[in-house]
Amino acid sequence: MSRSELLRKLVSTFHLNVADRRGLGSPVTRHEITETILGILAEERFYPPHVRPWTPGTGVYDGTILEVLLDDRCRAHRQVAMAYGGVPESLTAKDFADSRAAVVHLVSTDFERGVDGVPFE
Repeated sequence: MSRSELLRKLVSTFHLNVADRRGLGSPVTRHEITETILGILAEERFYPPHVRPWTPGTGVYDGTILEVLLDDRCRAHRQVAMAYGGVPESLTAKDFADSRAAVVHLVSTDFERGVDGVPFE
């Protein structure tokens, strides 16, 4: 896998196996992570690409979901799942002027210590 494919796998699955970690080679930068997530948002309009904001009757993703709105504005949905019951304990949203601002915020908050033990410089 190429470095860009490994970075996409890391930020999409939140996991890399030992061989993939070795394949990264050099340290991962916040810029690389930001650009990778921006690419996913451009294609999918949501990040992470496999989840959507909670609606009644669906499961609760525990974390932040970015959603691209009209005119490249972006909304960060923050969801906290209850331990039991399949309903959210907390739902909040924050709007950003553009996708880049939302992703920079996400990387500096949710990913401040990296992902799955992979630190970002």
